[in-house]
Formats: sequence, structure tokens, C-alpha cells
Amino acid sequence: MKFKKSSLVIILCVLSINSYADCFKGTIGSYSIIIDFPTTDIGRYSDNGGYFYEKKLQKIIFSEAKGTKEHIVLKTYDAPNEEFDLFLNKDGSYQGTWKELTSKKILPVKIKPFEFKNIKNSIIGNWNDSNSEDPLWYIASSKIKFVRDTTVTIGKIKIDWYSDNIYKIKFFRIHSPTNPVLYKYLEDRHLRLIEALFRGCKCDEIGDELPNGIFLVKEVGKGIISYNFSQGICYCYSAAHPSWFEISENLDVINDEVLDFDKVFHFSKNPSLYTENESDANRDLKRITKKAYSVLTESNEEDEWAKWVKYREAFVAPEMVKILRLSNPSLLESPENEEDKVETECYFLENEKWWSLESWELKKDGIIVKYFDGATGYGPCMERFEISKKYLINFLTPQYKNRIFQN
Repeated sequence: MKFKKSSLVIILCVLSINSYADCFKGTIGSYSIIIDFPTTDIGRYSDNGGYFYEKKLQKIIFSEAKGTKEHIVLKTYDAPNEEFDLFLNKDGSYQGTWKELTSKKILPVKIKPFEFKNIKNSIIGNWNDSNSEDPLWYIASSKIKFVRDTTVTIGKIKIDWYSDNIYKIKFFRIHSPTNPVLYKYLEDRHLRLIEALFRGCKCDEIGDELPNGIFLVKEVGKGIISYNFSQGICYCYSAAHPSWFEISENLDVINDEVLDFDKVFHFSKNPSLYTENESDANRDLKRITKKAYSVLTESNEEDEWAKWVKYREAFVAPEMVKILRLSNPSLLESPENEEDKVETECYFLENEKWWSLESWELKKDGIIVKYFDGATGYGPCMERFEISKKYLINFLTPQYKNRIFQN
């Protein structure tokens, strides 16, 4: 797989909160389908539901829902555009027609309420009304099983390659009973790749299919492995814009955790960490821009998140700019006056570009840091920078001095 420019994992799809939607099961002609759509407050929400064929297990998203609970019209996004014209029966079921608007093909539709919450999902767990899972994804993922293909040794660490039984997507796990946290974390990574395919995401580096090949996993320190996995620019129905998709992560097998930059490198005597018991929501918050953060935090309370941001702004970002200035002398300095900036140039030596340090990759002889335009997911100033260990070795924390940069 080739690599071009880089950035961190971009969230491919915005998970839907479908508490207002109802789920139905039935047929289009002779084809079995699962479908959900809003039956109250129709047209009020941006998410209008969707459906999938039970044999295909790929969601087709509705771009529009109009009408009333008694008579609803649903339309899909892409060509061939489809339209459901459905009428409510007294027993709560619906019937009507499905049309392919381009070819004018028409098939009858019959669907009835479906209690998906009773489905047992061994991967996601039992349905919880307070969560934000998409009902259609919850139903589809209940059929997924992971199968171990091969076991290989990376340095002194064993990893297992798994593929799923439906979409045949490959990802790896740590081959050790002492790594339950990393096992679950990597399983979740695997599941999100499959979810992207379920939602119809397409990526330009690998065509219409997610990759089935094995990507590179490296041992980069004592009990530490890293990997980089890129799919290029991805287009997803429910995303606001196309985004660059790439995973770069470092895994501490000894401590059973994803390696956090602030645990490895300290740029002040009192660094701030924001990793313990971190939820998916908190991880996503780290990926928003500084501007978005200032809007979200209306309270003046100094929580752990705010302390972490201040530490990164005051100590990490300025030091990273100094290091980049030394390690990459060709980088342009920003002009003193904002109006003197050239639109086609990338000014990487700015603190605001490095306060969050969202994506980094550990190597045996240094690190790779990556920058991308968080507002668009990708852009002309996306880039990766290699930094030699000689610029970083003095910032290593005591617990990692004897575990990395030993070669």
C-alpha cells in the first residue's frame, strides 16, 4: 500500500442518534430488508434513517423524509435515486412502493415493526437506549464474528491477524492473555473499519473496498510496537466533507495501553496528562480545533481537559516548533504581519499547529509527527515530519529512557 501525505485517524462517520426512529423488517419485492426512519417529527432531523438488504449488509442512507406518520416518502442520496412511498396500516405496519427513479422500476414494499433491542450482539453488547449506536449498525454488527487467520512474531511480540466472517477485513490483535485492554481496543478499531464499509464509505487509495492485505506492524522499543495504516481520502455519506483516513499508533504491550505522547516526552517539570479512564468522547474532543474548544468550554472551571490544553499550548507546542526548526531547516517562518502570508505556502512553525499533536509515530531512531487541516480533514498543508532522536532524547521520561531509542 502506498503512502502519500499523512494525518491522524479521521472520524469517518458521525454516528447517528436514532432514538426518534422506528425499525422495521420486511421486503422490497422478494428481497428481505431492515429499515428505519422517523415516524414523528418527520424532516426535523438531519438523519432520516436508512435501510439495508439482509444479504448484502450495507446501509443505504435516506437523504430526505417527508410527509406524516400515516404517509411518508423517503429518498436516497446517490444515483440510482430511490424512493419509498409508504402508508401506515392499522396494525402499525407499512406498505407501499419502492421506485428506482432513473429506470422507473417499481416494486411493492411490506414492512412491520421490528424489536431490534432484543438482538444479542456479542461485540457491542446489549442495546442501551442511552447510547448513540445506529440501530441498523447494531443489527448488522450482531452477525459479525472475528476469525483468527495467522499468528506472527514482531521482534519478541506475537500478534494475531483476524478477519471478519462477512466483510473479510483484516486487522491485528496482541497475542497475549495479559493484554485485555489492547485486545479490546484493537477489536474496536477493526469494527470501525467494518462500520465504515457498512455505511458506504469509499477511499481513493484502495478503490471501493477496504483493504484485505496485511499492513506493516513494527517493534520500535522494548515491549512497544507501532503501525501505520492509510486509506487516503475517504468519502462517506454522513460526513460533512471528505476526510483523510490514516491510523498511526504506538502500543505499549508491557503496560497494556496505547502509548501517550505526554507519558513518553515531558516538556516541563509539571506536565499534564489526560489519558486515564478516557472515553471515546474525550478522545474525540482532543481532535477538535482550538477555536472549537473555546466555544465549547463556556465554564471557567479548570478540569483535567483544560489543564491538558494549557500545558500543550504553553510547553509542548513551542518546544515542538523549536525542534522542527532545527530538524527541518527548510520550513518557512511565519511573517510578522498576517497579511504578508502567501496563501499557497505552508507555515508549519506556528504554535497553534502543534498544541494538540494529534498524530505521531514512534520509530527506533526518532518519531514522525503529522499535521493536517482539522477543519477539512485534509488539505494542501498536510505533511509528515521525521524528527531524529537526538532532538528528543533529553525530553524522555524516566520510565521510557531504557525502552526506546536504544539503537
